[in-house]
Amino acid sequence: HKDIRTVMLMQDTLFESSKTIWDNVLRLDNPVVNAVKEYEEFLENGMDDAARLSSLMARLDDLNAWSFESDLKQILGKLNIHHLNEKMGNLSGGQKKRVALAQSLIEADLYQGNCLLIMDEPTNHLDIESVQWLEDFLKTGAKAVIVISHDKTFVDNLTNRTIEVTMGRIYD
Repeated sequence: HKDIRTVMLMQDTLFESSKTIWDNVLRLDNPVVNAVKEYEEFLENGMDDAARLSSLMARLDDLNAWSFESDLKQILGKLNIHHLNEKMGNLSGGQKKRVALAQSLIEADLYQGNCLLIMDEPTNHLDIESVQWLEDFLKTGAKAVIVISHDKTFVDNLTNRTIEVTMGRIYD
């Protein structure tokens, strides 16, 4: 369907190592994303310009972007992504996987129910608390999800239908 977006979490996501976590997470050219990014950068830089702050907040109001901004902060926080100005080249493999996961969840959230989220090994590099949060996050809201995973518990807790592919055979 032309209105459905596909978002894919790959096992190995390529990032521009010279860019920050923030730049990579919010890489989409979307009015809501751009407004939230501009607002957050303004707050982080600690500028003392009440008129500019008022203008940015009005833009978020106009775009109905406050819930997206709140979801964005929740996703980043729950995945323990905090130093958003850190360069991707300085991160470990596990940290990069968390950034890739956050990026895919944020993008899927942006499309609000008009998205097919495909996730390849989403629990790699996650602690138990993060896996449980991810299960809960994916169960809520209108999301169609395809998961490729060796984490049987995660798959069983998340899905209502599992198709197993083993040695070239499909088991439903």
